[in-house]
Amino acid sequence: MTEAEIGAAMGIRRGTVSSTLRDAYRKLAPSLADAPIETKGTTP
Repeated sequence: MTEAEIGAAMGIRRGTVSSTLRDAYRKLAPSLADAPIETKGTTP
């Protein structure tokens, strides 16, 4: 979904969606940087 679609579905402005996503990405970034990358369909 686009930010505009999310905003319409939730009854909020696209800018609010964008801001909330940006804040979430910033909070998650340190955790995601340390997480191993999963690849499906590969064998060792």
